[in-house]
Amino acid sequence: MESLGKRPVSILLVDDHPLFREGLKAVLSSAPDMTVVGEAGTGQEGVELARSLQPDVVLMDVRLPDMDGLEATTRVRKVAPTTRVVILTGFDDPEYLKRALLAGAAGYRLKGVSPESLLRDIRTIMDGGSIIDSALWPTLVQALSAAGPPLTPEERERFATLTPTEREVLRRMAQGLSNAQIAQELHYTEGTVKNIVGRIFDKLGVGDRAQAVYLATRGGII
Repeated sequence: MESLGKRPVSILLVDDHPLFREGLKAVLSSAPDMTVVGEAGTGQEGVELARSLQPDVVLMDVRLPDMDGLEATTRVRKVAPTTRVVILTGFDDPEYLKRALLAGAAGYRLKGVSPESLLRDIRTIMDGGSIIDSALWPTLVQALSAAGPPLTPEERERFATLTPTEREVLRRMAQGLSNAQIAQELHYTEGTVKNIVGRIFDKLGVGDRAQAVYLATRGGII
C-alpha cells in the first residue's frame, strides 16, 4: 500500500442507505487526500467491488440486506488482504465490536462521528493505528480475554520471543495508539515503531493488530 502522501486514499463505501452514502461521500470528497472509488448497497456487492478495486479503506455498515457487515468484512479481508475495513455503524454493542475485530476490521466507529474526526480516523489507520474510541478499549480487552481458550504451548513460545520493547509497543497497540502516537510516547522514530510492529506480527504469526491484541489478552500480557 502506498503512503498517504503519494496519492489519495482510495475508499469504498458499503451501506444500504443511499442518502447516508451520499452524505459520507460529500465529507470524504472534501479532503484532498481522499477519494471515494466505489459504493455498494449490499455485502456481496461490497466484496466484489473490494476484489476488483483493491481500495485502501472500506467503510462498512453492520446491517446489510444480504449478510451482516461482519461476514462481509471477513470476505473482504480474503479477497483484498491489504484493505483496511472500518465498521461504521449505529450499534455500540461490545459483542459487535469484538466480532468486528476478530473478523479483521481495522476499526469500529459510530455513525454519529463528526466529519473532522472521521477524516482524522482514516488518516490514523493509514498510519497503522486503530480507530476505536479509547473508552471502549477496556470493554474490548475484557471481551477478547473471554473470547478464546488459553494460549497453546506453541503460542506461549512465540510470546516468549518478544523483547521488553516489543511488549511495550504491543500494550500501546492494545490502547488503540497509532504508530506516530507510540513513537511519541516511547521516544522513537515512527519508522522504528513500524519496524517493531512488523517484528511483533512475524513473531506471533499474525497479520494485523486485532489478532495480535486477541492473542495478547488471552496470554495475559495486556
